[in-house]
Amino acid sequence: MAYFGKEFVLDRQENFTEFIESLKMEIPPEIKKAVINSKSLAKIDKNGDEYTLSSVKVDGSTSSRTFKSGVEYEETNFGRTGKAVITVDGDTFTQVQKYPEGTLTTTRKFSPNELVVTITFSGWDGEAKRYYKAK
Repeated sequence: MAYFGKEFVLDRQENFTEFIESLKMEIPPEIKKAVINSKSLAKIDKNGDEYTLSSVKVDGSTSSRTFKSGVEYEETNFGRTGKAVITVDGDTFTQVQKYPEGTLTTTRKFSPNELVVTITFSGWDGEAKRYYKAK
């Protein structure tokens, strides 16, 4: 696929502040502000039947996770560990993360020039979107 190996930079977002505020996790205010205001990068690579999703964290460091479609793994966010699974269907990567506070679903729709990320949370009635452009 034409988007593998490309870096995508955040261009704009909708309802993301509301999403972060809806999380029932204790996140320090300065971290919330940094997450909301960050100009994050995202990248997806594929090696055989494994995928590696990389992103630049708030502090500028890079994090990545390697996964197989449909295989559950443990993931830690904001000090909370939960179970996660990413399912690949063509250009769409759907990640479901289960934490004690609720279920977070992130859908990443890749195209050669854009990445659209849609986020929902079981404890919130809204939907956040983040739009990335290929570098």
